[in-house]
Amino acid sequence: MKPVLAALAAAALMSFMIPGAASARSEAGPVRAEPPAEWAQACSVRRVRTVRPNGRVVVRVVRDCRPRRVERCRVERQQVVRPNGRVVNRTVRTCR
Repeated sequence: MKPVLAALAAAALMSFMIPGAASARSEAGPVRAEPPAEWAQACSVRRVRTVRPNGRVVVRVVRDCRPRRVERCRVERQQVVRPNGRVVNRTVRTCR
């Protein structure tokens, strides 16, 4: 019994040392760097509101994933004085 176990253990160790067929055929291509961060794939989620001919309103959520140009945007708070004298603070997003 002991010689059989020793033979199985030796066979198992030898099988780990012999390279398999897959490792002999591994062809790793050249490593390529990502392009600059000017283009990025970003997913945006939009709610699309559709009015059917019978008057029913259907709202669907559409996910749009495509490469887009990265814009440098910032959010500014602007104070607007209305003709009646009331001051309104608006949040405006400006992109370059």
